[in-house]
Amino acid sequence: MMKNDDGPMDMQDFLRLSDDEVTGIVKDNGAPTSVCVVDDATRRTGQVFFGLDVSDPKFISKLNRRLSRPYQRIFSSCFNQGVSTLFVPAMTYGCYSRGDVYHHKIMAFAKEVFTGDYWLGYFHDEDIRLRFYGDFDFLKDLGYEDLFTVMKDIEDTTKHGKQTLFLGFATSTHREEMRTLVSYAKKHGLDDFEKIWNNRFSTLVQDYYGEMVKSVEVFIRPCELRLSETMPPFLGEYAELYFTPAPVTEVNHNFYRRIIYDFLYSRRRTFGSRSYQENLGPEDLEKAREVYTRYEDKVVGVGQRVGGWWIFDLD
Repeated sequence: MMKNDDGPMDMQDFLRLSDDEVTGIVKDNGAPTSVCVVDDATRRTGQVFFGLDVSDPKFISKLNRRLSRPYQRIFSSCFNQGVSTLFVPAMTYGCYSRGDVYHHKIMAFAKEVFTGDYWLGYFHDEDIRLRFYGDFDFLKDLGYEDLFTVMKDIEDTTKHGKQTLFLGFATSTHREEMRTLVSYAKKHGLDDFEKIWNNRFSTLVQDYYGEMVKSVEVFIRPCELRLSETMPPFLGEYAELYFTPAPVTEVNHNFYRRIIYDFLYSRRRTFGSRSYQENLGPEDLEKAREVYTRYEDKVVGVGQRVGGWWIFDLD
């Protein structure tokens, strides 16, 4: 971890580093390399920043095409700063309850992403390997079985990529964990679910994702302060949570750089192996007292209602 003579590098100095320098620091630290960015608040982006009319029957189609470049910018920002595996839960179970018209348009755009030259060129240029996760039986029941061939084709096309993008469809953290556990038990004639979970956890992960994957280290969600089925199944037990006030397609390059800095130099990741028994010096204790006193009436997560939306209040 890069430090100067007085301790961790100053935030402003860290922000001035090149992406390659940051990647080197992340690589030396071993993390964060496994990140989840929630694909959310996009309809707000369409209305606020693109001036689209939500009552327009073509709203979703127009929005998806306008979001392609911002999505690519965010993905690249993460990959170019040390991320090797990026999870994006594109459609949770709840999204499919918004009606057939909504999810048909989203899945049609997904097919366009998987087959169109614009996105295929991006995956090639950025050396990205595409993978998928989710309840494919549920998607089959909804009539999207034809999409599976397209998914497999793009997985084969991008299989030599050095960075992995996992896209989730019909995902739900605990529902998917339970579905995978029950399926594994039935397949192997087992009935002790707790024993399977404790002794064969890595096998469950591999069965679900089709390969071994690293637990999520950084989880990022825009505009909301809840998980809502978005944490990748099996991977979120020790994820560090970050929430952006603005839609993730509208944040700038420094948003993820600030997260890396906090993760490396501020967060305390002990995985429960250490207790708080350190003897802080008088100056540290006084600083802690000052901070706690200053914020004694503050609550992280308080917001304001703007129309029908809840929006962060950081003041």
